[in-house]
Amino acid sequence: MVPLNDYHMRKAGREFSKGAHNARDKAQHGHLLNAAGEAIGGTANAAVELGKSAVEGVSAAVNPNHRS
Repeated sequence: MVPLNDYHMRKAGREFSKGAHNARDKAQHGHLLNAAGEAIGGTANAAVELGKSAVEGVSAAVNPNHRS
């Protein structure tokens, strides 16, 4: 298992929260399709950040001289 980078973990949390917040705002104004898009976008952005962290971890394991 590859340890995840704290920076990317925090950024993933912010992206997920931002998507949820934007989705709630859109839903409150009756824009349900836009709300779904915001929720999906926030989740996707969070997944990208976690993926970046995993790639950095694997690179560091494969190449010990890798800079994080």
